[in-house]
Amino acid sequence: MIRNYLPPQTAFLKLNLLTIIEKDRLYGLQILKELQGLYEKHHYRIKHEHVYRTLHELVHDGYLIQEKEKVTEFQEVIYYRFSTAGREMARIYRENMKEELNRSIGLLQEAVKVNY
Repeated sequence: MIRNYLPPQTAFLKLNLLTIIEKDRLYGLQILKELQGLYEKHHYRIKHEHVYRTLHELVHDGYLIQEKEKVTEFQEVIYYRFSTAGREMARIYRENMKEELNRSIGLLQEAVKVNY
């Protein structure tokens, strides 16, 4: 069964976006396809509007910048890459998320132990 990706899981999406963009300068559709592969193997479907909303938030918050590249006279592609301060901001965010994920794993393990 495929479940729709839930907006409250934005923290996980943000974490994955930062990791993907750290590896390479990509445009939105490339990022979306990579995320779809990641989430679908866990039976979640991620919608493009969640990805683009979160990318825009990362730009607004100063993590990323957009670079527009003209492909044809009428078409341009927007690439995402880290801003000057963005790489350090992402490192701090990942550290905080690691702590949060470890706490969540503990809660989930306890829930399974108590209920199953």
